[in-house]
Amino acid sequence: MLGRTLMIFWVGGLMIISGWIKPTVAHEPVIYHVSAAAGNDNNDGLTPTTPWRTLAKANALVQPGDCVLLYQGIYREPIAPRRSGAEQQRISYRAVDAQEVIIEGARQLIQLYEKSYITIEGLIFRNPIKGWGEIRAGHYNEIINNTFIGNGRSAETLFSGLNLFSGSSFNRLVGNLFYHWGEPASQWGDAVRLSEHADHNLIEGNLFINAGHSLLGIDTSFNIVRRNYFANNWQKGIDLVWRVNPSFALGQQFVARRNVIEENLFVGGRPRGMSDRVGPAIQLAAAETIIRRNLIVGQDRGGLYINGWSEAPHVYGNRIYHNTIINNGGIGIACLNFGVAGVDLSKNEFKNNLVCGNSWQSDAVQVRIDLLPRASFGPEFFAGYAFAGNGLSRAPLLDITSLAGQQSLAVYQQRYPQWMMNNFSAEPQFVNAAAGDYRLASGSPGIDAAVPLTATVAAGSGTVVPVVDVSYFTDGHGLKRGDRIRIGSNPPATILRIHELRQTLVTDTTLVWEAGDGVYLEEFDGQRPDVGAFESQFRTSDVNRVGRE
Repeated sequence: MLGRTLMIFWVGGLMIISGWIKPTVAHEPVIYHVSAAAGNDNNDGLTPTTPWRTLAKANALVQPGDCVLLYQGIYREPIAPRRSGAEQQRISYRAVDAQEVIIEGARQLIQLYEKSYITIEGLIFRNPIKGWGEIRAGHYNEIINNTFIGNGRSAETLFSGLNLFSGSSFNRLVGNLFYHWGEPASQWGDAVRLSEHADHNLIEGNLFINAGHSLLGIDTSFNIVRRNYFANNWQKGIDLVWRVNPSFALGQQFVARRNVIEENLFVGGRPRGMSDRVGPAIQLAAAETIIRRNLIVGQDRGGLYINGWSEAPHVYGNRIYHNTIINNGGIGIACLNFGVAGVDLSKNEFKNNLVCGNSWQSDAVQVRIDLLPRASFGPEFFAGYAFAGNGLSRAPLLDITSLAGQQSLAVYQQRYPQWMMNNFSAEPQFVNAAAGDYRLASGSPGIDAAVPLTATVAAGSGTVVPVVDVSYFTDGHGLKRGDRIRIGSNPPATILRIHELRQTLVTDTTLVWEAGDGVYLEEFDGQRPDVGAFESQFRTSDVNRVGRE
């Protein structure tokens, strides 16, 4: 009877002995070897000299904790494990010693359908029939350090190269290259898309190069996009939209709010002969978004466009701060509603940005807010805005069509001091913009010139801090550490939780504060932070670093 268990249970007061059964034995993780060039599925797959030949064999047999090592070669079948991994026992597919492992020719090269805790690392995905891959209702998956190469548009090609949808959450796309998805002539195709309630996902440290519509499309919430490189010569960088009753899904709504777009680099411009519909670095048509510490430079059509239209009516409460938007072909920051009634573009705030050297056609407007009809967007509407601590250059600087039209910054600050204040008009004086160093040089008017992002409501002490506006910050959404902040004269503290309804920040250390104490992001040295994306004492690369906290 060794190794067996007697099952005893009670029914109606009687003891029942069910017999002897074998107890469940935990699966011991196994490393499997697969070689398309030299393998045989009749092998045991357990050693480099006895590898399997197909992914299908591995997909069918892997269990939680197992690792599939892939040897150099071309595999014309998808990664599609039959089972999920587990939190402490992930299933992984990896290339051996940086060998060139190519997955191609299948309809979807990655198929994670209701699968979780899968890691895919170091592979090349190219020439799919339909798309690079799909994560459908999958959670805690990792796509790490892979290369994805598109092959143009065909009759079967899907709009999205890699698509996360149907509630997929807490997935991580880290350190990948996404290259050439879709068709530029028709403005068709997103390289990566988060859709259908795929919330709480992390997009970090990836290189995105060229897509017909956008490099990254998001119509979901609580995602973090950080430290990526976006270069789209075909259309726009990020397309972030809260969609209501869209034409492709009538009667449905895809909520996009509380996403964080931070520490990314947007570069590029379109080649000659391309359509003049090429988009900006970021199109924002969502709510309560944090866009901060991004460098946007050399875009053909402009920097950040905040747009609303009939299918995207919720564009309120966004927080745009500490960005450097410079030398782009279009407007640096634009806010438009195309005259569509019912679009909510209220309570958007812009603080501590550098917006300079941008142009549109032949003028030098840096910021344009064009909301129609003009009678509906008078001074009362803009009382809910904030435009403070920003540095702009060249005149005329602003064009708010429903207020004073094209005017200098000084005119606007004099007329509307309730929401437009402490901005400056001067050349920012970068250390070496030609070499890509956008730190502020000694003597720049932007050094130590940032305004507080928000302030404390009343004096107090403890770890629960009531503030005027919590929406400038994130607790990490379960994807990374919460923001490091400074309040008054306190040392830096980390945000553990944010209570939106109570407007409180919960910190990891006890603080003492006075009423009206300013609240800043922690990364600065001096009396206050510098304006723009970069602190003058840090290297430019620090904002776009990958994989470091």
